[in-house]
Amino acid sequence: MPSPVPNLATLFSDTQTVWQSVLLPHWYGNRERQLELCTDTAIWYHTGKPVVLIRWVLVCDPKGALETQAFLSTSLAATPADILLWFRQRWQVEVTFEEVRAHMGVETQRQWSDLAILRTTLALFGLFSLVTLFCPSPANSTAILTAANCLAYKISTNLM
Repeated sequence: MPSPVPNLATLFSDTQTVWQSVLLPHWYGNRERQLELCTDTAIWYHTGKPVVLIRWVLVCDPKGALETQAFLSTSLAATPADILLWFRQRWQVEVTFEEVRAHMGVETQRQWSDLAILRTTLALFGLFSLVTLFCPSPANSTAILTAANCLAYKISTNLM
């Protein structure tokens, strides 16, 4: 029987832990990020639940800007870089959900019944997707919108 994996906090502080340096592309802000990690597989067991094999990845920022974190995956064939990039992509989805909640009222008191949720949630997500696709990003726009431009546009549309 394999020996138990030490607590990941213990692994982080252990001087015997072997860290690999990895350069992750497309990290937050679409920049490359240098991180150190160690990884292995383990058995996840909880009383009354089936045993699950997992890959764990312990990540440390050599610059100290980010907290040390552990990431878990049931995909044993995944590389540590894959697992970290999946997390980054998941974060983008969570931000989208938060924006839809804040601006369109999904999961708020406007939707008190299950039937109301079924009727409106898909439509609201669809509307949010269309707005996101059709509205240009300020980062991609070369035109600078100023108050003078807005006023000139308003006057010309009102007078014609």
